[in-house]
Amino acid sequence: MAGKYLLTASVKIRIFSFTVRRSKRNICTASEAQLNNILFNDFMRKSKSWVLDVDSEEFASQLDKDDPLRDFRKRFYYPKKKYLSGVDPESLLDEDEESIYFCGHSLGLQLKSIESSVENVSKNWAEKGVECHFTGNLPAAFCDKPLKQNMAYLVGALPEEVTAMNGLTVNIQLFLATFYRPTEERNKILMVANCFHSDLYAVRSHITLRGYDPDESLIFLKPESDEFLINSEDIRGIIEREGKNIALIFLEGVHFYTGQLFDMGEITRLGHEQGCVVGFDLAHAIGNVQLQLHDWNVDFAVWCTYKYLNSGPGCMGGAFVHQRLTQGKNGILPAMRGWWGLSDKTKFDFDDEFTPAEGADRFKLSNPSPYLSTMVLANLQVFREAGLERLRAKQRLLTGYMEYLLRKHLPQYENTHPEKPHIRIITPNNPRNRGSQLSLISSVPITTCETLLKAKGIVCDIRRSVVIRITPVPLYNTFSEVRNFVHIFKEIWDNELSNEHPEK
Repeated sequence: MAGKYLLTASVKIRIFSFTVRRSKRNICTASEAQLNNILFNDFMRKSKSWVLDVDSEEFASQLDKDDPLRDFRKRFYYPKKKYLSGVDPESLLDEDEESIYFCGHSLGLQLKSIESSVENVSKNWAEKGVECHFTGNLPAAFCDKPLKQNMAYLVGALPEEVTAMNGLTVNIQLFLATFYRPTEERNKILMVANCFHSDLYAVRSHITLRGYDPDESLIFLKPESDEFLINSEDIRGIIEREGKNIALIFLEGVHFYTGQLFDMGEITRLGHEQGCVVGFDLAHAIGNVQLQLHDWNVDFAVWCTYKYLNSGPGCMGGAFVHQRLTQGKNGILPAMRGWWGLSDKTKFDFDDEFTPAEGADRFKLSNPSPYLSTMVLANLQVFREAGLERLRAKQRLLTGYMEYLLRKHLPQYENTHPEKPHIRIITPNNPRNRGSQLSLISSVPITTCETLLKAKGIVCDIRRSVVIRITPVPLYNTFSEVRNFVHIFKEIWDNELSNEHPEK
C-alpha cells in the first residue's frame, strides 16, 4: 500500500529515541533526541506531502529524484555483480546489473575522468622526457601544488598548512618523529583503545625508539564494559587527570571500527590546556565529516585519499601542520628531512643547509608522482563542485534513512531478548557524532551474514570478526539502494538467520 501514510507515533518513539537496555550511558540526551526528531520529522513531512509510505520503493525513488547530487553517481564506475566474488549467478537479473556498494569507508569508487587525467600525464612524459618536470598541464616537479587549495577546503585549513605526500603510515611515522618529544615527566601518548593497528604499531615504535616502555607510556581511551562508544566526559576526565604526563594526544578523527566522530576541537582545547601536543589520523574523516583544523588549533593531522576521496588503492596521503608552528625563524623543522622539503627558491641550489619550504611542505621528503597527484586532484575538484554542505545534508538523510529502516525491519539489541537473534548498531545515533558509516554487530555468526550478503551482490565488510561496516556515500549512493539493501538483509535474516543461536 504505497499510497498510505503509515508511520505512527509509536514507530517514532522506537526508532528515534533509542533508549538502550542495560546502559544508561547510551540513552539519548535531550539535544540528541531533538536532532533525531528533526530527521524523523523531515521524513514524515515528505511522506505526507507525497502521500507515500516512507518504507516504499516509490518514497525512496522520490528521494533520489529530489537529490541535488544525483547526477554525480554517473561520474563513477559502479561495480557490476558479475565481476564480484561470492555472488550467486542465479541472483543476476541481467549481465549489467550493478552491485550495492557500501564500502566507500574502505575503498572509494573510481572516477571515470581519472583515465584521461592519467593519460595526459603519460603523454606529457612521452612527448617531453625530462622536460615534463617543468612543462605541460601538470609539471611533475610541482604536480602536488594544485592540490593544496582544494585539500585545504576539505579540512578547513589554509593552503600553506596542507601538503600531499607519501602514504598514511609513512606520514604518521614522520610526524611522530617530529611531534613526539618525550621527557621523563611527560612521555605518555593518549590513543583510542582498538584503534587502527597501523597507528598503534607506529606509536609503539616511537615510544621504544625514545627508550620508553609502550606498556607504561601508552594510555588508552576505553568504552565502558559492554559498550563500544567513548563518552566525552571520560575523554575530558582522562586528559585532565593525566595531562601533565601526556606528551602527545593522537586519536582517530572518526573511529574506523565504530564510526564514532570525536569532538576534535574540544579535545584539542583540553589537550592544549594541559600542555599536550594534539594530532589526528583523519583516514575516515576527510571527505566524510566537517573539519576545521585551523580554527580548532589542531597541531597536526594526517590522512589517506583512497577511502572517501576515491583516489585509488594506495594513493598518496596528505598532512596538515598548523600555521603557528611553521612561521618565523623559530618555526618547527621536521625531524626527518629530504630534498623536497626545501624552499622552492633553493631546491635546485644544492646547498648543504636545509632551508625549509613554507608551511607543511617542509615535511616532504621526495618528489611526488604526477600520476597520483592527478588522481587526487580530479576527485578534489568533484568535492569542490558538489559542495561540503550539500554532501553533509544528503549524508544525514541517507545514513539516517538506513538506520531507520534497519531499526524497523531487523530485531534490535535494545528490544530483543539476548538469547534471540538480533543486531546492534554501535555507531552513534546522533548525526553530529558520526559520518556516513554505520557499524552493526550481529548476534549470529558474522561470516554467515557476510557470505549471504555477498551472494546478493552487496559489498560491505567485516572488521575484527564481529562488526559489519555499511557506508552509503552521498557522492554515488542512492536512497533506493539503501532501501533495497535493508529489504534484502531482512529477507536473508528471516529465511536464513532468524533461527540461528546467538554467538556467545
